[in-house]
Amino acid sequence: PRKAIRQQQATVLKQATNLRVEICEDEQVVHNCVVHNDIIVLTPQKLVNSLKNGHMKLSDIDMMIFDECHNTSGGNPYCEIMKYYLCPSLQNFENSTKPIVIGLTATIGSKDSSEKKHPVLDNLVSICSKLACCTISIVQNLENIQEVDSLIPRPSNDSFEFVRKTQYNRYFYDYIKLMKDLLTVIADILEHNECLASHEMGTSSYIQQLVILEEYAQKLGQVSSVSICEYLICLSKKFLAFYDLPFDMVLNEINKQIDIYYKRNKNPYPVETLVYNYCKETLNKILTEYSSNPAANSKLNDLITLLEGHANGKAKGNNRKNDAL
Repeated sequence: PRKAIRQQQATVLKQATNLRVEICEDEQVVHNCVVHNDIIVLTPQKLVNSLKNGHMKLSDIDMMIFDECHNTSGGNPYCEIMKYYLCPSLQNFENSTKPIVIGLTATIGSKDSSEKKHPVLDNLVSICSKLACCTISIVQNLENIQEVDSLIPRPSNDSFEFVRKTQYNRYFYDYIKLMKDLLTVIADILEHNECLASHEMGTSSYIQQLVILEEYAQKLGQVSSVSICEYLICLSKKFLAFYDLPFDMVLNEINKQIDIYYKRNKNPYPVETLVYNYCKETLNKILTEYSSNPAANSKLNDLITLLEGHANGKAKGNNRKNDAL
């Protein structure tokens, strides 16, 4: 799940149990989290990478819960995980040590374009086969249905507001190109960077590849490569935020983070100074141009207008209990 959802899930699990629960962040090693905790919450891609590089086996896990399991199609990481589950020989473990697999979904559909045209029942069968499912459970008890209804807000028709499809001005794309160029320049300095070519900048798979490179560099004692990976991970984590948040806010946050990275070492390595200067030069250039030519985000502007309307009591349905945008 995404970071916000991971935090939410971990919080609920801690409240509902007395077990040790930890969120496995992008820069952490999965096996270490598994050894020291009862429950870990992580992205499926993070687990896939750990299985591929041999850092852990599925036999190290007692139970896996796939949230939004209807995504188990095409090249989704859930499918990659199930390859190891259905083919134990890939990791040389016995069938008896397989973890229990539970899939959760409220949408029996498919994101895979080739499967969308099939009836819902066919999609359900497809999901079950991919997850090696033996049992299907649904909420039927009236008491449980009422409990679910009490926890899920159900907006009425007049609670919806129209938000235009996102449109960016040309300055936005100019600034995005500068950020991509910055990431490319820094990545070119990194050894063994060929694995990044097949992943889109800013995506979780791109970040996971950087984490793997960082771990590899740590094992070899390549301190400068570790430092480069840290800068790239920082920039990559913030990259997609440009599409949803005020551009200058994201830039200022990146500026603060790289200052922290650079100032923690009294005698930084020459390559770290080089990377730091690349970052500062690009960020300051964008911020200077941004002051005269801001990057416009139509969706963000619409949402701000709607929220201001609700705050001022001018929006339709603002007195309703379950308003939704």
